[in-house]
Amino acid sequence: MKAGAVRLVTAVARGLSALPQSAAIAATLIWMAGIFALSSGTPRLLPEGWLSSLVHNAGHAVIFGVLALLAARALGTGPRAQWAGFAIAVLYGATDEWHQSHVPGRTASIADWVTDAIGAAAALWVVAAVPVDAKVRHRLLVAGAAALVAASVATLFDQISAA
Repeated sequence: MKAGAVRLVTAVARGLSALPQSAAIAATLIWMAGIFALSSGTPRLLPEGWLSSLVHNAGHAVIFGVLALLAARALGTGPRAQWAGFAIAVLYGATDEWHQSHVPGRTASIADWVTDAIGAAAALWVVAAVPVDAKVRHRLLVAGAAALVAASVATLFDQISAA
């Protein structure tokens, strides 16, 4: 893992900790509205196929990882805020999948929801290592691998259900 990724995570962690709680609350609500908007359509950045599906599913991990980080900061600092941020991201992921089940051209997927949860947990776990400088590089590798595995499983389910 390049040092640039560690620097980026460190900068994000420090930026979040410096973010006023009121700004974090606003950012969390705006991020949730953005997720709702994305779930209301059928966005595709790449042509249909397994690569497009993998990128889309990996995006779930990133998007809900950011939501967990924002929600945790909105609720304060420390382990309780992190657990609450995780819970908010996971619950919002469930409501997002329910919402998608009512959008033409979209479907609900438990595999997507699991990817949301893994992304949320991974983001919180990686950022939690920053203040104590505890193996950020290692955590980035493990979290990235977990998100990729979850996205790959979701992609496999997408491919099977499309067949």
